[in-house]
Amino acid sequence: MTWWTEFAAEAERDFALILDHLMDSYIAFGESPAEAAGRAAQRLSEILDDSLRIVTAPFSRAAP
Repeated sequence: MTWWTEFAAEAERDFALILDHLMDSYIAFGESPAEAAGRAAQRLSEILDDSLRIVTAPFSRAAP
C-alpha cells in the first residue's frame, strides 16, 4: 500500500507564516534579505522533508 501526506489548508498557511517569521528573524540577525530568503527557504524545506517522512512508517497496531 502506498502512503502519502496531505496538508490541510491551515497547515499550508502555517508554512507560509513560518517562512515569513524565519525571513524576518534572519534579517533581524543581520543577514541581507536575499540571504535570509535563501536560508528561510532551506529551513522550511527541511521542515517539510521531516514532516513527509511519516509516510515511511506505516500504521501498525500495538499488541494488546
